[in-house]
Amino acid sequence: MHIDIAERLKPFSHSPGISFILPGSDYQVQVFPCLLRIYHLRESFPVLVAELKLDVQGPIRQFTVCNDLEKGRISVWGETKQGWMRYHLFSSAEPGQIRLFAERTPPIGLSLHQDQTTSTLQNGDVHTILGHTQTLAPYRIPACDRLSLGNHKAQDADLIKRRLSLQEILPLWHRLGQCVPSYPCTDSPGGTFALLEECREYMAQGKPEKTEQAWLNLMQTGFSHFLVPRLEDQDFQGITPPLASLHCSPLGLLSEGAKLIRQLFIQISNHHIHFLPHLLPSLSCGRLLDIPWEEGTISLEWTKKTIRRVILYSQQEQEVRMHFRSDVQSYRFRQNLHDKGIRKSCQETLFLHKNCHYFFDNFN
Repeated sequence: MHIDIAERLKPFSHSPGISFILPGSDYQVQVFPCLLRIYHLRESFPVLVAELKLDVQGPIRQFTVCNDLEKGRISVWGETKQGWMRYHLFSSAEPGQIRLFAERTPPIGLSLHQDQTTSTLQNGDVHTILGHTQTLAPYRIPACDRLSLGNHKAQDADLIKRRLSLQEILPLWHRLGQCVPSYPCTDSPGGTFALLEECREYMAQGKPEKTEQAWLNLMQTGFSHFLVPRLEDQDFQGITPPLASLHCSPLGLLSEGAKLIRQLFIQISNHHIHFLPHLLPSLSCGRLLDIPWEEGTISLEWTKKTIRRVILYSQQEQEVRMHFRSDVQSYRFRQNLHDKGIRKSCQETLFLHKNCHYFFDNFN
């Protein structure tokens, strides 16, 4: 028994001026066909730190910007009058580093203008936008849990924002939130952080309909462009009151939000594992893989709002209690996929051995 996710998270846009968060960094990158603007998000509002002009002749055909959450980079490509260009922006493990890798350039090269200096790149060349070295290895997405909610639509960022669907946005938010620095807000919740706390409160109260609406409100007001967090609703939609004062990075919405998204589907504490504790009405099916915990990893799949399969890996000898929604009373328990397994009641305590996989299915 295997639980896999075939979907790859690579939201894209054809709109000039779209902004994405660069994975592995606290930078917002705004991309035009002939201009890059980079802002850092360590403070309450974006601060412009670099501007890079590209000497290419337009109009650019098939201009595309892709926030590649699989390889941890932003990719840009299109056809100029001189030929095709394709380049990638990536950070590194060293904070404050951003580099541009020219994968494909027109025959005359790709000319860049930054801080009164000019560089011409050919295929395979690297340009340092921020930082002082070109020897650092590029950022790679760390091992993290993956979420899929049954969405198969094209990941066009402009259409995703317009449709405002939890099935589309939550997996992307969950992924990106694990790939940015954590900036928890230490002030009393205000601005869009108040909406995040509202989601948390409705989850604790066991009100799924109100929880879902709170998540929709947060997605509508908490981001500009595509998953670029903000503290204040600058679209003035009347959902949050004006922000008086809040001194923290808006990136906390991504990192803290990702943790809260995980809690919709699983909660682990003191050897008690709760499955689908706060499942929202519109999230009737999905998969969550490789959830880390101190004693191993867990993967789960659900359909029609009911748990379907669970794979648990234990790294040590331990006892656990598994808790399911009220419509599940028992399940088949196996240590080997070739065994018929045995039925167990949801009330039973499980005794797990070190470095062993366990399989659960046939819930009823």
